[in-house]
Amino acid sequence: MSEDQTRAPRGIRPRTLLVAMAALVLVVGIVAAVLLLVPRDGVDLAGFSRESTATVSFAGSFPAEDQSALLNPLGIAVRANTLYVAESDAGRVRLFGLRGEDMGSIAVPPRDGALSAYPSDVATLGADKIVVVDNAGERVVVLDADPGAESPAVIVLGAADLATAPQQPSAVAVEGEIIFVADGADLSIKAYSADGRYLRTVVAGAGEQGAFSGGLLVAGGVLYATDSNAGRVAVFDASTGASKGTFPEPFALPRGLGAGLGGGVLVVDTFERVVRLTDKSGRRLDVIEGEANGGPALGSPRDVTWAPSTARIYITDAESGRVVIFNMRAPQ
Repeated sequence: MSEDQTRAPRGIRPRTLLVAMAALVLVVGIVAAVLLLVPRDGVDLAGFSRESTATVSFAGSFPAEDQSALLNPLGIAVRANTLYVAESDAGRVRLFGLRGEDMGSIAVPPRDGALSAYPSDVATLGADKIVVVDNAGERVVVLDADPGAESPAVIVLGAADLATAPQQPSAVAVEGEIIFVADGADLSIKAYSADGRYLRTVVAGAGEQGAFSGGLLVAGGVLYATDSNAGRVAVFDASTGASKGTFPEPFALPRGLGAGLGGGVLVVDTFERVVRLTDKSGRRLDVIEGEANGGPALGSPRDVTWAPSTARIYITDAESGRVVIFNMRAPQ
């Protein structure tokens, strides 16, 4: 037997041990980072029962009952599988998955001299921006939609010429790269570019054209605006501002608007505590009433959005501090 064959095994070199430890730390760090990116705290949602012939059914709500409620959730919007909720009393926009998974938040920077922001409405812009109405700052801002952005860029609509900026913005909607803003100061609806430039006044505030709008929706070149004071939904051509009439049925206190099933329109009636689904002309197709659909009564519904990928409607309820979710389908 040779000397090499009888020699004892060599021990692990210190350098090899350090490399192994460094690799382990790297792996643990990567796993931790991935876990931080995984949405948390989702809730179980119910679908239609197999024997059900209903067109609307309660799916669930978030945050869960054993979690803290949202601080006055008002506006809501959806892009792909992400919900954006204006948590007004917290001065931020919360991000959630479609089952209520916590995906972080975006702080709305206060206007100079203001103690805090008060986001009341939100819309998505392009693939990576959101547009937020800040009532406390009496302005509309475009923000980076990434909650992890270290220094999110802030674009203020009309900042280049304050005479064209909205003075009392109350609602916002986006179609393509054009941002529509309802301005309560002169009861008008103005249009801005994605970089904040004033484009035109779409609907002037004179006579019957004007409306104090608590909600806006733009779809297929048509602009819908809830006239909260008059209890109606007014309809305009989004390009010319020409009046296309009003919905045939009155509302008690119409607020948020959303695109609905089959190209319809969802209208939140805060006073009646319901959400109506209408066709494009305003003809009623269905109603979400909470208890009548197997869920809790809506306390103070404010805004609504429709997620086609899940065929569900998401409603902000300011009274309960939650987003209430309903399944909706066409009549069988």
